[in-house]
Amino acid sequence: WETVSDWASFLRECPAVVLYNKTAGKIGGPNCVVEIKESHVRCRKYDVGRVLRSQSVWVLGDICKQTRECFVVPVQRRDAATLVSLIQQYVKPGSEICAVMWGAYRGIPQLPQGYTHYTVNHSSNFVNPANPNVHTQNVENMWKRLKKHCQKI
Repeated sequence: WETVSDWASFLRECPAVVLYNKTAGKIGGPNCVVEIKESHVRCRKYDVGRVLRSQSVWVLGDICKQTRECFVVPVQRRDAATLVSLIQQYVKPGSEICAVMWGAYRGIPQLPQGYTHYTVNHSSNFVNPANPNVHTQNVENMWKRLKKHCQKI
């Protein structure tokens, strides 16, 4: 992949995940858990040398534990306004959201959609010790599989 736009084009067509746009439906809903995680997608020209800024992109991905529906969206910035806006756009009201403990996600419980927000502190554990059902392992696996698939192309 030579540019970020190549990555974005690939992600739009990637068969490994369902990609939603503004006209498509939302994932999750009442009694559904949606795991959220952003990832830095990088590529080197001909797999040689260092990764340039133009060869990488931040991408937000969510997956519903119950339905396995997911979405992947390239983001310009990883600030709270951008990420929370995308969550509101792609996640149904009443969903339970599992995310890493990070400042950009702090405002999720106050949103009018009535999301329940659970966090995992990856600096100390990968599963919330108070509730073993609170983790981001599914979305981490989604990223692993997507990146592995991308390497083959």
